[in-house]
Amino acid sequence: MEIKYNPNGPQYGALEYWENGTKIMAMGGGGAETVWVFYTRNVIKVSPGMDLYDPLKEFMAQEYEFDEEDPLKCSRTPDKLVWYSDENPFVWDVKAVSYLTIKRKGDSFELQSRNQIYEEIGNNERPLTIAFSPAGNGRFSSNKETGFSLQSDFNLIIYNPLYDKYSKQRENNPIHRKTYPN
Repeated sequence: MEIKYNPNGPQYGALEYWENGTKIMAMGGGGAETVWVFYTRNVIKVSPGMDLYDPLKEFMAQEYEFDEEDPLKCSRTPDKLVWYSDENPFVWDVKAVSYLTIKRKGDSFELQSRNQIYEEIGNNERPLTIAFSPAGNGRFSSNKETGFSLQSDFNLIIYNPLYDKYSKQRENNPIHRKTYPN
């Protein structure tokens, strides 16, 4: 998997994840909402040595509490996280909201995004957006150790470090600047 920084992405630019010449995921946003867009319904395997691996490993080491009354049942076990998107916090229909599953499989992680309505109508080509609204602006979640939300942790542990690394690489690499001219 190759990661590229696209300065033309939403708001502050986007991190794009490419596999065999095909964009499979992207992360972007900032401020009130960060999004992780999945362009494939296939399982995406993240193995040791990939730049996304260590942040995912740290993220999956966190323990969270969720709102037990929320009809969208986010959950966390030692080897699996299910997260329902914050993209529209006023939609409570489980079928209508996209969700992300991260599973630990041996020494790797498997990522997959799903949406039940799209699957029922056969629309498997539409990208799925998983939104993370930090600072208490989205679904209730609380890191049992730090008190931060899962959404804030996503930004602090995964998105921000990778964004910093790849946006700086782009500035220092003339070949990459040609890939995404401003």
